[in-house]
Amino acid sequence: MAKGLWVGILTAVLSTLCVATPPPDFATLCRLALQAEATIPDAIQHYLSENSLHLEPFEHDRHNLWDNWGAWDGRYGIYHRYSQTAVSHLGLGSTDKSAHNEAAIRHFVSADGKIWYHLGLVLEKKAPDELAYWSGKLVIHNGLYYLFHTRGETSGRNQYIAVSVSRDGQRFSKSKAILKPSDRWNYTFDDTDGAIPAWRDPEVFWHDKVQCWVMIFATKTNRNGSTDPGFGLATSVDLFHWNLLPAVAATLPESLRVRGAQLELPNIEVRPGKFRLYASYSVPEDGDKPAQLGALYWDVNSLGAELDSPSILYDDSRYYGFSLLAGTALLFSTDQHDSPYRMASVPLLP
Repeated sequence: MAKGLWVGILTAVLSTLCVATPPPDFATLCRLALQAEATIPDAIQHYLSENSLHLEPFEHDRHNLWDNWGAWDGRYGIYHRYSQTAVSHLGLGSTDKSAHNEAAIRHFVSADGKIWYHLGLVLEKKAPDELAYWSGKLVIHNGLYYLFHTRGETSGRNQYIAVSVSRDGQRFSKSKAILKPSDRWNYTFDDTDGAIPAWRDPEVFWHDKVQCWVMIFATKTNRNGSTDPGFGLATSVDLFHWNLLPAVAATLPESLRVRGAQLELPNIEVRPGKFRLYASYSVPEDGDKPAQLGALYWDVNSLGAELDSPSILYDDSRYYGFSLLAGTALLFSTDQHDSPYRMASVPLLP
């Protein structure tokens, strides 16, 4: 594609973002109740009955829950939430890859964002040599549920972005690859920066002005011969066929510029005259400095240029791997004395 043409497309697609926002009453402090004793809300019962689905018990003391993402379902008046999970004995530390190698995706629903109900696994590996399932995005469109996710081999390499489709949000089709790593347009898929290759965590949203879907995902860029964390961009008109656009380099705060630093789980929030791009950061130990986990953001007008002047949102490991839903951060609680392995939802700072 000619340079002038893709620059024009990129500018038109990403200059103004319009993302539908669920009702604001969800943006309140709330905690996941995995085994709620209260009466199941009518909205949840209607959803279960119409789709012949049943709730399943969830042994929260036997499972780790980490990356979370979801969407508001206007048809039933409920929230869907998907979580990356693995049995807890595998560990969840940043240096322990076992849990990540066995990761599956579970489904929860809620009528108010405060009490959540478990419906079971939606995607899981069936054999030891099969790929694990990692985090992504849910898009509800024309009565179908599109579960975008990441697939990765046990080494963490050969990652790619895939999609599964469902008519009820629980029973999904076989995972289908839609975007594989590329070395075009300053993308790089290597580990020369001390971190595993990155081609994961898709964020997908609709741009109403140009009638196009946009995907942002965590990747790495080749900037002046150096491998740095950044973001990938792609567009689609049907959610299945994606056109890759040039990679976007991201500048980290000085305190996070450490070999092996990673950016993950990009999230978009529309603000007047601009949009905010959130991401989680992971920085390994650096001499006498401890490892760092948290969340940061950039306020920008267009994703066509490099991302400069980032701000740290939370220098707090509990916010690592969060996903944005209705102005609220979905995350998991690491407090072992208060609902271990349960998920929480907390309002973001203004």
